[in-house]
Amino acid sequence: MKKIKNIFVIEDSRILSEIIAIQLKRQFNCSVNIFNNGDAVSYNIKKHSPDLIVLDYNFNDPDLSYNNGLEVLVEVKKKSNIPVIVFSGQRDMDIALEIVKKGANDYISKDGDDFMEVLLSSIEDIFNIKNSKGKIKKLKNDLKKGFLFLFLASLTAISVFNFAYNI
Repeated sequence: MKKIKNIFVIEDSRILSEIIAIQLKRQFNCSVNIFNNGDAVSYNIKKHSPDLIVLDYNFNDPDLSYNNGLEVLVEVKKKSNIPVIVFSGQRDMDIALEIVKKGANDYISKDGDDFMEVLLSSIEDIFNIKNSKGKIKKLKNDLKKGFLFLFLASLTAISVFNFAYNI
């Protein structure tokens, strides 16, 4: 049975987070946990094991432990290898580059008309890559088993040959 994917959406706009959640559920048949900031993420990562985090860069609350998505990204990457997509309305390329350098799988501007299309495409790419990596790992294990079988069969054949001809 295929495991249902779990995606965290961290966005301080309730309307946007709900729209994203609806689209994710529709497109990927997944469960979605919505958080309005990054403060609850560490606890909930352990509790819910997300397959992906979709993270806003800007939080509009100065009293938070994590002031922005970059700080949340750094914390997530310290503790896990969960893929993270960061999105933002700001257009500072230095921040975008820093986010990618710190381990984001993608950075998306939410100001564009195609924001949702680009987000869904990026998520699909990440899931396809994860799926391919799983298949490659399985193939490697199958090859190892196959080579082991061939090796043992060869040893058995050599032993039988040696026994039959008293070598």
